[in-house]
Amino acid sequence: MVDRPSTRPALRGPWGSTSHGGGVSRRGLLAGGVALVGLVAATRSAKSLEVVHTTALLPEIPERDGVLSWRMLSQVAGDGWSDAFAFDPQVEALDGKDVTVEGYMLPYDDQAKQRQFLLTAFPAHCPYCMPGGMASLIEVDAAAGVPTTEQRILLRGRLELLRGDGFGLLYRLRNATVA
Repeated sequence: MVDRPSTRPALRGPWGSTSHGGGVSRRGLLAGGVALVGLVAATRSAKSLEVVHTTALLPEIPERDGVLSWRMLSQVAGDGWSDAFAFDPQVEALDGKDVTVEGYMLPYDDQAKQRQFLLTAFPAHCPYCMPGGMASLIEVDAAAGVPTTEQRILLRGRLELLRGDGFGLLYRLRNATVA
């Protein structure tokens, strides 16, 4: 009988190089030990951490006469998954009406002027996170390019309530202009 090398490939995983799935290298064992010590240390120090709602740390837009408040827009029941969204009657009455709303621009790209963007109740605090829920976002379709800004802006346009076709959004502002 002729000895043939195994045709099974050697495995390489997070614990180091192994041959045919058996054993763990010293380097892999050391890396796992260091990770475990770090996890234990982080868990112990986490007992002193306090959970804080991020929206409480961000500036609120003051309510003013003639400007639709984010507090009113947040009056939505349901989760959109198991329970359909149900808008407050005051919000429902605004569907299709011209409104003025103030918020922060969250542009889709880095152009100097934006025709489509999100208007948010809170300034963006990181590129991947948005405080608040769906009721704190309005999709904006502007009549003309709006200069990109990190400051609060005041917009006027026709409010649409999105009932299931908003890809996770509840509101759209059509033909928006800077007020």
